[in-house]
Amino acid sequence: MRRYFVFILASIILASCGSAPEEIPDWCWTYDLRASGNDFSITSGQWVDGTGLQTIDGDLAFSYTYDEFVTPSVVYVTVQRETVVGDLFITTAGIIYGVSSAFSVNIPSGNTDIGTASFLPATLGDAGNSINVTINADSAGDEELNVISIEVLGNDETPFDYNPCDEPTPTPSITPFPTGEATFTLTPTNTATPTNTATPTNTPTPTITPTVPALQWDWYKTWDFNITDGVSDG
Repeated sequence: MRRYFVFILASIILASCGSAPEEIPDWCWTYDLRASGNDFSITSGQWVDGTGLQTIDGDLAFSYTYDEFVTPSVVYVTVQRETVVGDLFITTAGIIYGVSSAFSVNIPSGNTDIGTASFLPATLGDAGNSINVTINADSAGDEELNVISIEVLGNDETPFDYNPCDEPTPTPSITPFPTGEATFTLTPTNTATPTNTATPTNTPTPTITPTVPALQWDWYKTWDFNITDGVSDG
């Protein structure tokens, strides 16, 4: 969750406003009224681009209806005065998603120009689907007051389209595989040196004694017979 930086006017911290919850909410939703009118219905006052919802002659009244019920754990309303010269007395009344936004406060001269008031539900689980707020700003110099943002925080599942306060999931760093074909160099292990093979001694050449078949032997003994066409006549 992102950390919330809230600029609190010392004179705006009242018992009726409560204090921010200690636990970090699961979701948040911010109406940035400087960037857009957010389809708020304005019956008194005006929307000024880059400034927010602005009182006219010290009066501002606006409303908004959402299509789902919202259960806030805390609501922040941030306002800005036009100057820090002179006292400014602010009175508000209204409901923001089931949470009362009523209080009265005097902002003394010389104080900071931006302040944020926090509002807690009177009962855990208070919910609503609308915003209805009226503001009266009274000053000696007819100073106007600007509402620059309304921030709603809660727990469990967000009732809005998405949760801008979600921490992004870290994307793991992936080292790509190198392209191309890797070249491997193989280091051969030592090959054992073979032992000397004994040289065989000379083997005497044997005297070949021809083996004469009996018939051939008989032929040798009978040289006196005649052989005609391979057939003996003896």
